[in-house]
Amino acid sequence: MSEVKIKQSGIDALGDYVRTRMGRLAAQMIDDARRLAPVDTGALKQSGHVRRMSPELWRISFGLGLPDGRAVYNELGTSRMPAQPYIRPAVYRERAL
Repeated sequence: MSEVKIKQSGIDALGDYVRTRMGRLAAQMIDDARRLAPVDTGALKQSGHVRRMSPELWRISFGLGLPDGRAVYNELGTSRMPAQPYIRPAVYRERAL
């Protein structure tokens, strides 16, 4: 019968690696989303931000500081305009890696 031994230091090192990797993934996602964002005035593209909420949670947001809901409307579309997604493709691309 096989035996598996796990050292506490190995688990801590793995946790550190994952936290570091998550920060890099969040930065890559925001860069991709900015590249894919539709450009009219450039304000939507510039409104993208990544914020660390906790060691395991990162928030990617667009539209902060804009006077309208164009970030959501572009991502999801409306009854009068088709969606032009830019956040979801960026997230899906990184998720597949």
